[in-house]
Amino acid sequence: DQMRLTITPSPVVNAGPDQTHCADLDSITVNGTVFNATGGVWSTSGSGTFASDSSLSTFYIPSNADKTGGTVYLRLTSTGIGSCN
Repeated sequence: DQMRLTITPSPVVNAGPDQTHCADLDSITVNGTVFNATGGVWSTSGSGTFASDSSLSTFYIPSNADKTGGTVYLRLTSTGIGSCN
């Protein structure tokens, strides 16, 4: 008897480098990469929005509160990885 064991590689996610922009911009381009997963979804610590939170290359539209606060963290999380963490 034998058994086949398949080991799935862990996903690798990169949200891109830190960026600095002037407060007068209406939107900011973000480009992320995901390996060993079928996609990703963006989220933010701020109250701004994404043009498409499920597109790796998209625009972040900062809110007035984001601009006043001065710093926002954007997170890219992998999706489509089955039962892997």
